[in-house]
Amino acid sequence: MKNLERVLIHEQVEAIYTQAKALLHDENYSDFACLFKLVGRIPNATVQLKKIFENNFRP
Repeated sequence: MKNLERVLIHEQVEAIYTQAKALLHDENYSDFACLFKLVGRIPNATVQLKKIFENNFRP
């Protein structure tokens, strides 16, 4: 399972971050939450998602 997570999540994390920005821009918060949960399986990967989320709401 760890190899699968590495390939499907860790190696695609930059694309996931890009998609996260689009989800927030489109106000698709439920899909963002699912993405956050998925990325949470990779150590320290949610740090960048938290920054993306915070930056979405800053003026």
